[in-house]
Amino acid sequence: MNDIDKIANYLISCNQFIAVAESCTGGLLASTLISKSGASGWFKGGIVCYSNEIKQRVLKVSGEILDQCGAVSHEVSKALVLGVVHLMRADAGIAITGIAGPDGGSQEKPVGLAYISTYFKGEIITNEYRFLGTRTEIRQKAVDESVIQFQNQIIH
Repeated sequence: MNDIDKIANYLISCNQFIAVAESCTGGLLASTLISKSGASGWFKGGIVCYSNEIKQRVLKVSGEILDQCGAVSHEVSKALVLGVVHLMRADAGIAITGIAGPDGGSQEKPVGLAYISTYFKGEIITNEYRFLGTRTEIRQKAVDESVIQFQNQIIH
């Protein structure tokens, strides 16, 4: 049984639903989750929030947080997961924000930097990751780690 199966089975057994907010992965997480047949029984939906405008307008991330911390930050990742859970009226959530490259990085925030937040039973876990590889590899690694992070959260 793979990680997606474990997540799906757990959410189905609890009659709960997950929603996702994605920036740098651009819908890859949602696509990965719904690749499992029967996803409508545990997956509510997802928002690709690539622009700060969508982060603010749709997911209610404050402009102040975006200005002070930047779109790729612990604070924005946490706000994204709370925003998508609230918007979709979901029981659980995953949010990913990062810099997939090859451009857009800086010394302070290099290409491959990502923040992943997971939400379950009122608890938010946010972790920072530094992935190496091509744009495609970084996006895939962020999705893979988000699934592992969420699975670890629901097991505990």
